[in-house]
Amino acid sequence: MNFFGLHRHFATTICILLISLTGFSQINFFTSDANDSLTTDFYKRNLKLTALVIGNIQSKDVGASFFIHNPDDRISYYFDFKTNIKPSYVITGTEINGNGIQQKSIPYRTFSCNVGIARGFTRNWFIYGATGFVAKRSYFENNTTDTYSYNIPNHGMWYNVSLGAMYVSDKKISAQAGMDLYDRSINFGLGYTL
Repeated sequence: MNFFGLHRHFATTICILLISLTGFSQINFFTSDANDSLTTDFYKRNLKLTALVIGNIQSKDVGASFFIHNPDDRISYYFDFKTNIKPSYVITGTEINGNGIQQKSIPYRTFSCNVGIARGFTRNWFIYGATGFVAKRSYFENNTTDTYSYNIPNHGMWYNVSLGAMYVSDKKISAQAGMDLYDRSINFGLGYTL
């Protein structure tokens, strides 16, 4: 899938999520805030923390994200981390004197962490932006045997930017959808707000 196709897929997913979750919202548009028992301001709900389990669709990494809500400053602080749950990676070796291939499983670890800010712009909806890093490591050395040549993905650490939205239902069940710009991958999460 090319870059523009991925963005179109991401935008479609966000639209479907927004439409499906608005059914849970209970905003009364015909009365003033003073007469409405459900305020349209998230920060007046006196909720302190949102914790979600998140997963990355492409890399299949899993982890958690947290929104720490500060009603005094009317902002929320965002943290997330993810790692691969399967500590191995299948690599393909190409035959040196032929067209054959051979696969082997090698130890492989990824870890990512992001820190940023979020803002609740209605009673239920948040947007967030964060920066962080992605680290990848394997102890397998790229090598060539008498028959096959093996290469693995890059090792090292790279910067990342993460953007997305979160919905907190009136029953405090929370859902998150976002994107890591490092590899243009999509994250989804589900959790609860306290």
